[in-house]
Amino acid sequence: TQMQERFNAVKELIDTNLTPLQQRIVMQHDMDGDSYQDISRREQMTEAAVRQQLSRARKKIRELYYAQMEDKQ
Repeated sequence: TQMQERFNAVKELIDTNLTPLQQRIVMQHDMDGDSYQDISRREQMTEAAVRQQLSRARKKIRELYYAQMEDKQ
């Protein structure tokens, strides 16, 4: 399905373009639903640092995804 294709494309971008820390944070927050507080404890970072890493990761994935979509057109 189209939804599965999008998921796979985003997963591939996450796996190949983010740092290991960013990958873990995205998976813990967006996939597993963990709170910033839980992630910050687990990763030994401040909550602000977790938010910043998540924001940077999402921005990078968004930019790469849209660039990929433009290339296909």
